[in-house]
Amino acid sequence: MLGVKPGLGDLEITPAIPAGWRWVAVRDLLYRGNRITAFLYDGTLYSTERVTSEYPVRTGVLLPASSDNDSVLVIGMMVDNEALFLVASDEEGEANLVLEYNSFRTEKHIRLAAGEAVLLRFPLMSQPDEVLPIATAQK
Repeated sequence: MLGVKPGLGDLEITPAIPAGWRWVAVRDLLYRGNRITAFLYDGTLYSTERVTSEYPVRTGVLLPASSDNDSVLVIGMMVDNEALFLVASDEEGEANLVLEYNSFRTEKHIRLAAGEAVLLRFPLMSQPDEVLPIATAQK
């Protein structure tokens, strides 16, 4: 499903997901001594290491992020000049999130439908309460 293919050069990640899904994620995938966290969201692959893919790839650095609900996945990544946080769940639920980037730390309550994901975006110059519109996707 994740379409992970080791190669002589970079790792290839090209998820083969059902037509109705808009996200899939993996954390701490061990490859050549590195731990890779990556997620596909709405047609773009975000990764903490350089990878190749049939999808457009954006590479970034992992950011601290947590959820008080084990069924709600949260992955933070600094990509270019944005702090991005994927929040997703296979089941309906809600969670309190702690998101950190630069010197900012913010808490956010979120509710998700089963299979739903949101990508929270914070431009580098914004304060945590200046959240851009939330993009929502159903898995």
